[in-house]
Amino acid sequence: MAAESDVWWSVVVYIISLMVPDIKEEAYTNQKWYLFVIVCFLHAAFLLVCIWKRRKTSTAAVIDWLKREVCKSMKTCCSKASCGKISDECVVRELLVLDMAQLCEDTINGTQEACVDTITTREMFTREKGALTSERMLMLGEAGIGKRCFCEELVRDWGSGQRMSIYDCIIYLTLKELNSIKHPVSLSNLLKSKYHKLPSVLGDLLHSYKVLLILDGLDDLRCDMEDSEECPEKVTIETSMRIGTLLSGIITKKLLPETHVLVTSRLHSWRKWKESFGFTFVMLEFAEEQVSGYCEAFSKLHFTSKLSFQLIVDYKLFSLVSFPLLNRALCEIGREQNLKCCVNKVECYKDKLDTWSRMLAFLLQLTLRNISPEVEVSVEESQAPMLAGNKKLQVNVERSLKELARKSYENLISNLQEIKRKDLENESDLLQHLCEFFLMEKSAGSILEYRHDSIRSIFAALHCVEQIKNAEELGECLNTWAFGEVTSTAAKNALLQNISTSKQEHLQNFIRYIFGFIAYEEIDDLLLSDPRPIPVYRREVLNQWLKQWIRKEANLLNIFHCIFELHDDDVTKTVSSYFSSVSMFNTQLYSLDLTAMQYSLSQAHPETLDIRQCGLNDGRLKLLPIIEKCTRVWLSSNKLTEKSVEDLADILRAKTCAIENLSLDNNKLGPIGAQKLWKAIEENKSLKVLSLNRTGISAEGTEGMARGLEKNTTLEELLIGGNKLGPAGAQTMWQSLEKNKGLKVLYLNDNEITAKGTEGMAEHLQKNSSLEELFLCGNPLGEVGVQNMKQLDSPKLKVLFQIADDENLLHYIRKKCGTFKAQSWQTDDPDRTMHLLQTVLEDLRHGTNKDSEMVTDLKQDIENARNIILQKKKMQ
Repeated sequence: MAAESDVWWSVVVYIISLMVPDIKEEAYTNQKWYLFVIVCFLHAAFLLVCIWKRRKTSTAAVIDWLKREVCKSMKTCCSKASCGKISDECVVRELLVLDMAQLCEDTINGTQEACVDTITTREMFTREKGALTSERMLMLGEAGIGKRCFCEELVRDWGSGQRMSIYDCIIYLTLKELNSIKHPVSLSNLLKSKYHKLPSVLGDLLHSYKVLLILDGLDDLRCDMEDSEECPEKVTIETSMRIGTLLSGIITKKLLPETHVLVTSRLHSWRKWKESFGFTFVMLEFAEEQVSGYCEAFSKLHFTSKLSFQLIVDYKLFSLVSFPLLNRALCEIGREQNLKCCVNKVECYKDKLDTWSRMLAFLLQLTLRNISPEVEVSVEESQAPMLAGNKKLQVNVERSLKELARKSYENLISNLQEIKRKDLENESDLLQHLCEFFLMEKSAGSILEYRHDSIRSIFAALHCVEQIKNAEELGECLNTWAFGEVTSTAAKNALLQNISTSKQEHLQNFIRYIFGFIAYEEIDDLLLSDPRPIPVYRREVLNQWLKQWIRKEANLLNIFHCIFELHDDDVTKTVSSYFSSVSMFNTQLYSLDLTAMQYSLSQAHPETLDIRQCGLNDGRLKLLPIIEKCTRVWLSSNKLTEKSVEDLADILRAKTCAIENLSLDNNKLGPIGAQKLWKAIEENKSLKVLSLNRTGISAEGTEGMARGLEKNTTLEELLIGGNKLGPAGAQTMWQSLEKNKGLKVLYLNDNEITAKGTEGMAEHLQKNSSLEELFLCGNPLGEVGVQNMKQLDSPKLKVLFQIADDENLLHYIRKKCGTFKAQSWQTDDPDRTMHLLQTVLEDLRHGTNKDSEMVTDLKQDIENARNIILQKKKMQ
C-alpha cells in the first residue's frame, strides 16, 4: 500500500507540473516568477523522498526475508540430536572477554589484566553488553567446544526476535563452504550464492544499517591467506579477488572497514591476525552444573539423564565431557545401552570411556552391535557394554563401513563435508543408525554430512590404521601428517597421494585419533570387547617418532593428547624421560588438556613447568599432581584465587614436594590466599623462591607470616612487590624477620609503605642474620623513612630504596641489559623480568640523578630489553 501511495502522489505532482506553463505565464505577468521555482523544487524533493522510501522499504523487506530463512534452516544443537525430539533450548555458555589492544599494553607494563569481562552467550551483543564490541572480533575455542552452535543460536535468535540484538542484520558464512571456490569472486557474488536477495540491497544495508558478518571456522579454510595476492587499496564489495585475498582484506579492514565482523577459530589458527582484532571471546568449557544440564537437554525423553550423570561422577569424566561433543556422545551411549544393568558395577565401563577415541569407539561399537544380527550374544554378554570374542561384521555392513572410512579420509584431505549416499553400499540399517549421532541427512537423504569435523577425522583414522601395513609406512605417514615431510618413498604411499604439505594444523585432531585407533588393524576389531595389543612394530615406531617430535618442541599440547589417546603405559613410560622441561606459556588450557598433560607426564620428572597465561581457574590444579615433581613451577597470570591456594598448600606440605621456585604473580590470591601459603610453608622442605607479585595481598595477608618464616628453613627469596601491604603490613614483615634464619632476598617494592612503616625497622632487622638484600623501590618513604632505614647498621644487608642513587647497581643493570638477547630471555621468568624493568625505569625517571648521561643511556637499554621481550612473546 505504501508503494502504491507513492506512485499516486508522483502522478499528482506530474499533473501539477503540466500546469507550470500557465503558472509561468501568470507569474511573469504578475512578476511572481518565484512560484515556478518553488513548484519545481517541491517536485524534485518529493521524488527523491519517494525513491529513498522505496529503497528503505526494499532493504527492510530483504532483512525480514533473511530472518525467515535463518529460522527455517537453523536448528538448535539439542534438536539436531536423536531424531530432533529434544528441547529447543541451548545450554548457556560462559565466555572470557579479552581486549587485544589492552593485552599488548599490559604485556609491555608487565601485568596481565587484559580480561575485561566474563559474559554468557545470552548476553553477547545485547544492548546491556553492547560496549563489548569492535569492528573486528574473534571467538576462540577448541574443536567440539561449541563455537558453531553458538553462532547458529545467535543468528537464529536474531531471526526469531528472541534476542534484543544491537544489530539490525546478521549475515552468517561458514568458511569451509568457501574451499571449493577456485576463481576470483567479489563479496557481493559470494553472498549471492547463499542469500540470493542480499546483493541487490547490500550497499544500502552496509551503509544505513548496523550489520554483523560472522565468518565461522578460520581453521577450516584451506587456501593460504598469507601467500594470497595483496588486497588492493581501493576495494569494494564488487571487486573480484581470490578467496584468500578477499578474507584477509575483510579481517585487516581493507574491505568493510566499518562493518562489525566476528571470526571464529580454534586456538592454533588465529595468531597471525591477532593485531587486527579488538575484542576476543574465549569459549570456556562446561562447569559441573552445565554438564548436568546438558545431559538433561539431550536425554530427558530417554530417562537416562541421571544415570549418565552418575556415570560421569563415578568415573570422574568431567574433564572429558566438559566438551559438548563428548557429553552428547555419552548421552547417546546411555540411549543405545541399557545403563540400568551396569550403572552399579564399577568395572562394567572401566577403560571404555577414559579418552575421546575410546568413548566414540564405544558408541560406534554399540551401533554396529545393533545392526549385526549374525552376531550371537549370550544373556551375560547382552548385559555387558562390549561384545566378547572374535566376532565378524556382516559382509555388506563391513563394505559400507570401509567405504565410509575411505571417503572420510578423502574428504579430510580435500576438506569436504558431504558424502553421496549412492557412493556407499546400500546398507540402510547402517546409515540409519549412524545418522543418530555420526551423520546427518540432507537433500531428502541423498547427501550425508558429518555432524562434526571430529566425526570425519574418526572415520578417516579408522581407514588409515587399517591400510598401514608396516613400520616404514607408519613413520612416513606420521611425518607427512604432522610436519609436511614427504620423502621419495613416501610419495608412493597411497595414503599420501594428493595431500597438502603447506598447512597441517587441520590434521591435529586426526593424528590424535590415529594414536587412539592404532590397535585396530581391521574394521572387525571394533566388535572386540577390548582391542588387541598394539603390534610390536607400531609401538616401536611410535616411541621413536614421539621422541623426535618432543625434541622438535613443536606443538607440545598435541603431543600430550596423542599420548593420552594412545593410553599405553609402556609407551608413556618410555617417552617420559624426554620431557626435561614443559612450556605451555600463553596457551589456553581446558580441563581435558590438563588431563592429557598429567597422563603424559605421570612418569616424568620435568625440571620446569611453565603454565603462565593459560587461563587456569580454581579447581584446575587438582588435575595436575605432576606439579609437585617439578623444580620450577610458574603459574603467573592465570585466574587463580584463594581456593586454588588450598590445592597448592596440599602440594607444598607433601613430603615428596620437589618445588624450589614457585611463581604466582598476577593472580588474585588476596589476603586469605596469602595466609594459607604462610601456613603451608611451615611444613615445606623444598621451596627456595616464592614470587607473589601483584596478587592482591594487603596488611591482613601478613597474618601468620611470622610463624611461617620462623619454621621454614629453606626459603631464600620472597617477592611480594606490587601489593598493598602499607605501613601495618611492613611492620608485621619486620617482626616476622626477627626469628627467620634462611631468607636472603626480600622484594617489597610498590607496596604503599610510608615513613610510618619504617618505624622500628632497624631494631627488628638488627636481630636477623640471614637477610642480604631488601628491595623497597617505588614506596613513598619520604625523607623520614629514608632516615629510619639509614639507622640500620648492618654491612651485610643492602637496602635499596632508590635505584638511580646506587651507581654500582646502575652499572650492573646496564651490563645485564647489554647482554640481553632475544634467544636467551626465556631462561628467566619474563613476567617478573618485565615488571622489574618497569620498576627500574620508573625509579630512574624520578631519581636525583635522572638527567645524568649514564641514566639516560640505561633508560634506552631498558626500553630495548622490554621491546625484545614483547616481540618474543608476540612470536609465541
